[in-house]
Amino acid sequence: MQVENKKKRAVILNAVAKTIKELRLKTGKSISLISNELNVSKSIWSDVELGKSDLQFTTFWRISEALDITPENLIKKDSLHQGLQLGAAGMTFEQYTEIEVEVVL
Repeated sequence: MQVENKKKRAVILNAVAKTIKELRLKTGKSISLISNELNVSKSIWSDVELGKSDLQFTTFWRISEALDITPENLIKKDSLHQGLQLGAAGMTFEQYTEIEVEVVL
């Protein structure tokens, strides 16, 4: 069960990372500019775009604000769905859409 959840988390994190990078490029913001806006280092931002950083909810929220998109739309964005590496995780799109995301406050 833990391995399956790890795969699901990796799929979602990589898809979100790809979407974040695409949106940053569309806004024309450099990594330097957006990392300054968020008050994070360029290496942290780079890790976010590469899917190497497990985002905290507050960081996710700040990223969506910097990209001028709501957190809900960042997750629902079509490019997020296109960026999913479902085959690598052994999931179908239907299985992905049934994943429950748990937010701990």
